Amino acid sequence: MTGVSTFSNRRKLSARKLAVLVYRVLRGDLTYHDPGPAAYEQHHRERMVSNLGKRAQQFGLALLNPQTGEVLGQPASKCVA
Repeated sequence: MTGVSTFSNRRKLSARKLAVLVYRVLRGDLTYHDPGPAAYEQHHRERMVSNLGKRAQQFGLALLNPQTGEVLGQPASKCVA
């Protein structure tokens, strides 16, 4: 059957995608740019806030920005003062 997505097919496609990227880097067609530790820290912080927001929502709570008092992770229309 064509078009059937199984775990082994997805794994093969991921391996191929990675192999193509490595090949392009080694060949010189693609240059790798390291975003640096500041980008990693920012991404990590965003992930942590997102996960904390989801856990707070499970308990019926919301996260607040300590500097502005703004509710994080919700549009302003859903915020209840």
